[in-house]
Amino acid sequence: SALASGKRVAILLAVSRQPMTVGALAMAVGVAQSTASFHLAQLLRAGLVNVREEGPEHFVSGKFGELRIRLKHMTSKRVHS
Repeated sequence: SALASGKRVAILLAVSRQPMTVGALAMAVGVAQSTASFHLAQLLRAGLVNVREEGPEHFVSGKFGELRIRLKHMTSKRVHS
């Protein structure tokens, strides 16, 4: 699951405040840029982030409507198990 990694959760928390470049995001969560890119790819495939290009920079923002839906679904599964 995309939310199984603490680093991915940290990335989502970081972009919840404002869109960030991949480099700034890597610094914010304390990982190498290549590691941040790996985790972002997982989050992007899961539909939890958007990435937009502005010249050479890639800005990451969260898709929090999708995240809320997934969290609600995960929580309801636990309640009904």
